Amino acid sequence: MAMVKRIRNDGKGVPKVRSTMPRIARFAVSVATVAGVAIFVADPGFAQAQLPTDIAASLERAANAGGGITGAPQDDALITAVIAAIAARPDLAQTIVTRATSLARSDPQQIVNAAAQAFPGLPIRSASVASSGAWSAQAGGSPWSGEFAVGGSKNTGNSETTDISLGAKLGYTSDNWHHEASASYEFASDKGQETENRLEAEGSTRYDFAERTYVKGRVTYENDDFSGFDYRLTESVALGYRLIDTDDVTWALEAGPGARHSKEELTGDVETEFVGVAQSDFRWKLSETADFSNVTRVTTGRETTTTKSTTALDLKVFENITGRFSFEVRHDSNPPTGTDSTDTTTKVSAVYTF
Repeated sequence: MAMVKRIRNDGKGVPKVRSTMPRIARFAVSVATVAGVAIFVADPGFAQAQLPTDIAASLERAANAGGGITGAPQDDALITAVIAAIAARPDLAQTIVTRATSLARSDPQQIVNAAAQAFPGLPIRSASVASSGAWSAQAGGSPWSGEFAVGGSKNTGNSETTDISLGAKLGYTSDNWHHEASASYEFASDKGQETENRLEAEGSTRYDFAERTYVKGRVTYENDDFSGFDYRLTESVALGYRLIDTDDVTWALEAGPGARHSKEELTGDVETEFVGVAQSDFRWKLSETADFSNVTRVTTGRETTTTKSTTALDLKVFENITGRFSFEVRHDSNPPTGTDSTDTTTKVSAVYTF
């Protein structure tokens, strides 16, 4: 069904045999927690609860009233109510639009477009946010978005290999704020010997204070059995700017200071260093069923510079099911003794989005 392939640059790494259950269990708990929170709060009433009662009621009445001349008359009254509500409470513009799109009877994007045209000075966008900070419209207008990804393969006979790839992502948008949490796990073995065992988790909060400009705080945790470190924890704050921000193409650049904590596997020492973090996030909607992306992040400090670049092609199979082909490169300019400087991972995964 899917595969994970990992290649080291010169094959110096020595396979290690370890129990994978603790890390798999931690990933399972993380995914279960993310899914449980999403199910609990994804009810449309949750978004409504953020609005004053009078505004929420006016949107409900307008959604039930319909009428108008835009070519989608069932939503004209709702558009009028949205504009009136934003005029009264511009500080709640994104929340108003989010709620209104969840009530739309036709294309919710027309509500976003009408509000943005009426209030060009406000950063009004659709409710769902891609991981890069590029925004995308989804029917239903829920402030929640996310995905679950799974890939794997098992070969027996002349070749005895096992590959597992798991991933989860959850995002929430409220007005100009966007919060995102993600986790991924990679495991591979060859003839019973572990060749990859890597867990990564990340959380970020972004605030859009202008249409193209934002500030983001991010925390990243990495645990890779073949990196030479027990773990790496990085915190950073960055200023970002979207060089391109269209319906089909987005390109955002961000950079800022941070700190990295690395615990070496051999010595057990924890090293803390100040770092600079820069990221390029490019997204291109090739067609209604195909999306291309590349995210490259460089973290540089006094001891070492690490680079991670992930290129992916998503092909929609069904409404919420996507096939993803991805290639990731990770490079460490000063790796611990006995480890390689470059790792690559090629994956094919099935992805469920919501």
